[in-house]
Amino acid sequence: MGPPLVLCASAGAGWVSRRVNGRGLRVSVSPPRQLTSLAESATALASLFLVSVSLAAGAEAQVSRVLDETRVLAVIAAGGRVPRPVELIDRGGLFSGAGSGYRILLHTPESWVAERVARAMARGSSPAVSDIALEDRALFLRVIASPSPPTLGGSSEMSSSVERVLLYDEDREISLAPELAEPHTARHRRLVGSGSLTGMTALFSLAQVDALRGGQGEEFFVRVEGTGYAKDFKIKRKHLEELGW
Repeated sequence: MGPPLVLCASAGAGWVSRRVNGRGLRVSVSPPRQLTSLAESATALASLFLVSVSLAAGAEAQVSRVLDETRVLAVIAAGGRVPRPVELIDRGGLFSGAGSGYRILLHTPESWVAERVARAMARGSSPAVSDIALEDRALFLRVIASPSPPTLGGSSEMSSSVERVLLYDEDREISLAPELAEPHTARHRRLVGSGSLTGMTALFSLAQVDALRGGQGEEFFVRVEGTGYAKDFKIKRKHLEELGW
């Protein structure tokens, strides 16, 4: 009888070990093509599954961060007339010598969609939910801050462009910066011709705004900082009611 054989195999490693007359031999072999193909197929299917799960999770997260269809339909049914944004006007620029004062508009997702719907209807179209872009349905508090222009006949130096918009809690101890801030050009009248200053549109996550306020009905501040002066606008309970909060 010949010497005993001892064979070892590594799964998928492509080699076998053979012991003959007390000597170990290591021989490289190729795995069967069928097994390789099955492994590749399994890997491909697993990758496809993970991609599908990832896309589904991303789509679900995206939908959860926008105004739902029921609320959009309610805004469309109202013809875009309600709800309306809250507007606050400051006259502090007159006392600081920096123009006639800032103006801010506060838009909830509903009032922002309502404005889009009203504009579409003014053009003679009947918008559907699919006509409202997802970015317009995003769950943001939009603060549109207009600059403080010079009084009619006043010097252009007596004005204030907007540089930054922040939110503060009621005690003005905690601040919240916007997730996105976009400057825009605002025109104003002059005795001869017109001039321009910079305004700002700031987007704040509604979830973060709720955390900043610390509870239902809690008031907060919108701070507008500019080239001429800064102003804190208090968002009171009556304003919260107008916003639907």
